[in-house]
Order: sequence, then C-alpha cells, then structure tokens
Amino acid sequence: MGECESVNLEMTLSLLNDVIPFFERIDETQLWSHEKLNHVCDDLQRELSLQLFVRIRPEHRRKFDKPFLGWESIVTIFVDAEGDIREMNKCLALCRYTAAMFHATRAAEWGAIKRENVSELAITRRDGRQPVIS
Repeated sequence: MGECESVNLEMTLSLLNDVIPFFERIDETQLWSHEKLNHVCDDLQRELSLQLFVRIRPEHRRKFDKPFLGWESIVTIFVDAEGDIREMNKCLALCRYTAAMFHATRAAEWGAIKRENVSELAITRRDGRQPVIS
C-alpha cells in the first residue's frame, strides 16, 4: 500500500484500505471474494493508465533529484548558467546525452560570457546577454 501512496494512486489506495480488512475477516470458501480482488486489479489498471512513469537508473537518480549537488559553487558564480546546469544533469539522468551536452555547452558559454566581463575576451552574442548556442 505504501507504493500506491508514493505514486499518488489515491483511488487504488482507498479501495485497498476497504478490501484488505474484508479479506482478513472472510472464510476462504466465500467465492465472491474473488470478485472483490478482480475489482481492485481493474481499478489499479485504470488508475495506472492515467499516470506517466519515467524510469531513472538508480545510479542517475541523484542527478535528477538534486541537479545542483556538487555544482553549488559554480551556480553561485555563474548564476545565468543555473537553468542549463539543472537541465544538463536532468538530461544525463534520463540518458539524453545529446541534450545534456547541449546544456553543458551553454553552461560553459555562460562562464565565458562572465569571464568576458572580467577580462577583454570578446564573444559574439546574438542579443544582449544570451549565449550564442540555442
């Protein structure tokens, strides 16, 4: 039942809360208990069909849940790169490597733009402070 609660299967959880005590009270010879169990399974299938589940490998979950972990000092210095660092790590967690590299390159470009403000490095930008890569 904890699994139903963790993925917000509220209807199935409610039905299980009603049905489990029923099964604890009944005699195994009562045939109509099979119908109740089928009802739970049918509702679970219906409710699951309304949910979207994305599989993230356990070793990549940290990147998805806490995309700034280990990047805090970079984000503090290069505030404009925050969105790209977040998306880079989420894309890595989802095994979307090309998208992750896109965001990594944009984050590096934000760093170069920040560096340009400190030194005399010239970077061609399309509009204002936006990175060239988009």
